Amino acid sequence: MKEIMHRFFPLSIILVLGLGGCYSKSPLIVETSPSMTPLHMPLSTTPSEGESADETLQTDDIKLVADLKDLDIDSFYNQSYLRLWGRDPETVTILGLANIFSQNNDQLTDISDSYILETQVMEKEILALLNLYDRQSMTADQQVTYDVFKWYLVDLVSSHEFMYNDYLINATVYSVHTSLLQLFTDYQPLKTEQDAKAYIARLFQVDRKMSQVVEGLNRRAEAGVILPSFLLSWVTQEINQIAQSEAQSTPYYRAFYDKTKIIPGLSEQDRTQLLEEAKEAINSSVLPGYKKLVLCLSDQSQKATNDAGVWKFPNGKAYYAYTLRHYTTTVMNADQIHALGKEQLDRIHADMRVIFDQLGYPQNKDLPGLFEKVAQDSGMVPGDEMVSVFEGLISNAETLFQDAFDIRPKAKVIVQGAELGGYYMPPAVDGSRPGIFYATIS
Repeated sequence: MKEIMHRFFPLSIILVLGLGGCYSKSPLIVETSPSMTPLHMPLSTTPSEGESADETLQTDDIKLVADLKDLDIDSFYNQSYLRLWGRDPETVTILGLANIFSQNNDQLTDISDSYILETQVMEKEILALLNLYDRQSMTADQQVTYDVFKWYLVDLVSSHEFMYNDYLINATVYSVHTSLLQLFTDYQPLKTEQDAKAYIARLFQVDRKMSQVVEGLNRRAEAGVILPSFLLSWVTQEINQIAQSEAQSTPYYRAFYDKTKIIPGLSEQDRTQLLEEAKEAINSSVLPGYKKLVLCLSDQSQKATNDAGVWKFPNGKAYYAYTLRHYTTTVMNADQIHALGKEQLDRIHADMRVIFDQLGYPQNKDLPGLFEKVAQDSGMVPGDEMVSVFEGLISNAETLFQDAFDIRPKAKVIVQGAELGGYYMPPAVDGSRPGIFYATIS
């Protein structure tokens, strides 16, 4: 375990972040992605000159990480990171790491304020403990892990003051309602009868999860954070479709119905019983939870405006500055980033012009006109052919990169049609699920 986690550790951080932590702000609460080094982010929990790192740990909170003290650095990396990941059972399932965490894929991630705040305390404490280690005495590999882990923790702790600045429910795949549904329909394993029971156990927790979402939305509304109305109405309509459905017509039931057909050794009688239990869970937990969420969103629609942008938040300027650092890994300000973007756009457009000239396209057309001509010349792909087209592109790429790379992905990638596609989810680490590219078919 130690060797596996040490080798995997730096990549595992990036992997979780690349998911868009679709699920979190640690690996836990809101989305993250690779950002800045610790040197760019001074932090109140980092000991200042003359201050002992021990002093940053509060006596009342030390119990959360007491067993992480005085470990050798590799053990500390492993155990502290496992401790953080273990607080997010949904991501553990998505990554296929339930065995490592001794989890049964039967718990939803707690997103209540009390749980989030406890997690934040743990993040601060782990960072303070990390600061106790002497980086100069480490091996080169250990120093790389130290730098990555410290960046990760600094970024997490820096985000704490912006706890209510995200949109829990939004119009992207990173919305809680979307990621929750995807957990059940795409990522929840259903290969054994025990898997089926774990699926049902999670269904019974959806009402509680949605209550936590509603609480979080209300707290954000109090802080002036409400999704713009032009998006809120769209999302509410989407959620209401499930809220008003019969249990057996929901995606939660349909996925369970289809996948339990192929569970080896599952008798028809046992399957029928499991289907009844799933229907009961949807009726008593999933649908009530969705209805609570619809009521909350409908209430917020009365207060929402069409204003879009974090400038409208009370702490929007500070949040925007944090977000720039988080996503760009730089200390550049907005004007500098905008200027850099324009420079790169001019460069790319110039490169395009060269290619259009080589193709014999008219030089007097602007770029939108040239793109339209490309579409006319190349033809359009109808939605029902998108999956097969992308499969062909992937197959062609796999053939071409045989000559370019001597290290190639072990996991397969499949294409799955979706109403809102254009994104990719990595494979499970344990090899139980391939990578999935979601192609828009609408």
